[in-house]
Amino acid sequence: MRPIYFDVTDIVSYATGNFRVTGIQRVQIKIISCIARENANHPIFCIFSHPNTKKKIAFSPLDVMSDKEFDPQVFLGKLGLIGSSNLPPAKSIKNYLHQYSKNKPLRALKKIQIYFYAFFSRSKLKNLGFNDIGFSSPKVDVVRLNKPKISKDAILVILGANWGFKDVIDFCKTHSSYGGDVVQMVYDLIPYSKPEYCLETLTNPFKNWLCDVSSYVERYICISEYTAKDLRDFLGPQARKKTIQAVPLAHEFDGFDRNARNASVEESIEHVLHTPYVLCVGTIEVRKNGVALLRVWSRLIDSMGSKMPRLIFAGKRGWLIQEFEAVLQSSPKLAQYVHIVQSPSDESIAALYQNSLFTVYPSLYEGWGLPVGEAAWFGKTCLTSSTTSLPEVCGNLVEYCDPDDIDDMTRKIEYLILHPEVVINKEKIISQAKLRTWTEVGNEIFDYLIAKQEETATVECPGQLAWD
Repeated sequence: MRPIYFDVTDIVSYATGNFRVTGIQRVQIKIISCIARENANHPIFCIFSHPNTKKKIAFSPLDVMSDKEFDPQVFLGKLGLIGSSNLPPAKSIKNYLHQYSKNKPLRALKKIQIYFYAFFSRSKLKNLGFNDIGFSSPKVDVVRLNKPKISKDAILVILGANWGFKDVIDFCKTHSSYGGDVVQMVYDLIPYSKPEYCLETLTNPFKNWLCDVSSYVERYICISEYTAKDLRDFLGPQARKKTIQAVPLAHEFDGFDRNARNASVEESIEHVLHTPYVLCVGTIEVRKNGVALLRVWSRLIDSMGSKMPRLIFAGKRGWLIQEFEAVLQSSPKLAQYVHIVQSPSDESIAALYQNSLFTVYPSLYEGWGLPVGEAAWFGKTCLTSSTTSLPEVCGNLVEYCDPDDIDDMTRKIEYLILHPEVVINKEKIISQAKLRTWTEVGNEIFDYLIAKQEETATVECPGQLAWD
């Protein structure tokens, strides 16, 4: 059996600065854990480049990625990358600062106060309610870590955002140069095709990586047919020499049963669930088109008055949202009807899905569109964009709008609000439709990975010495 190595260097890097995983990192974790669980007898490993030494380290994914909800602090603790600290866990700090989210200067001062007390007055820190000080993560045992010996018959799989990690790219090139198989997942080509939706610090490295990656990758996985088409168009004549497989992502919200209605309600969002609301899940960034939703709500508050439900955004704040913040802060009426749940837990997201009237996702450009499928998993319909990959997610199970047409979006949202019987009928259809699980996604990717069975030598690949 050809061993499979998933490089998770970007997950390690992301976990050091975030206490929740979203997007690309979330997808990687689901896929890797499902593949490892379903194929326990196959040699499957995760590898990462140590943040300090840059040497490759290997571990078993089931030792680290088997928890119901992925906790970056636990993850780093199991890999021996964090230890004791005077600071409370990041989650505790985040929850405490949530009460000051509408006053950024005060929030910043409160954060400084936490750090000052942590090092100079632990009793005062406890008076603020922090009783879990002593470790920056829960106490966990470090898992068995090994130096990988990657033979050239091994399959090196990159499911993540590796364009910012030169050492990972160099390792892929070396493995390929010795005859090794490198498989790259591509989520979208947005930084290349729509750079206006991204920071310049991302667009240039991504463009360089996209041009370079075809020199060492023969097999690609794309998360939608739309992305696969984008990639083929980019590669041009080269595409005929590559294998490009579209593997649609899942609808499943892992850890919660289909059509579930019993998610626990965490204290931080309890107040949100008391009045009717429409939900928009995802990082708040310019591409997600949150500004359009604010303008729609502003119009409909004027025309519908008390019949208008609230609009809940569930996700962390991302980039290029100056206009979003300006529109929100300049309108007292929007302040009454719009609420942001910052970086919610899986439990909170599930509760928000389950209790929503319906969901909205008017993104301008997507490689897939996880929130559309996740809403369906909980039996909820969505008004989403009719562009890019989004129609692939749920087909005729959901409603569509033109994300560039505020009038169209306004009419359709108003219709769904005023005709709850239409929404209920959609929910009945969705609750019985066949939806895709992460296990199915993992099985399809695993079958694709092992399909290439050419004879290869099983000698150790000299390329691994690049990490010494």
